[in-house]
Amino acid sequence: MIAIIDFNCNSVESNANGWWYIRGGKVDFSFTGIGSNRNGIWYIRGGKVDFSRNGNVRIGGRTYRVVNGKVM
Repeated sequence: MIAIIDFNCNSVESNANGWWYIRGGKVDFSFTGIGSNRNGIWYIRGGKVDFSRNGNVRIGGRTYRVVNGKVM
């Protein structure tokens, strides 16, 4: 099996280890903020969707309501 890397990918994607924030085709482990994919908008902490996050988060002067990691 040949793996193909899309260096233009900027999204939230999953693998066997969780859901990750992808920037330029690579997991960005330094990213904490909001990311999106076809399933919605997500709260990302340390490059990974934080499914345990519930409540309000303030990012870049805006407040987001988050339930189980998903921005409402």
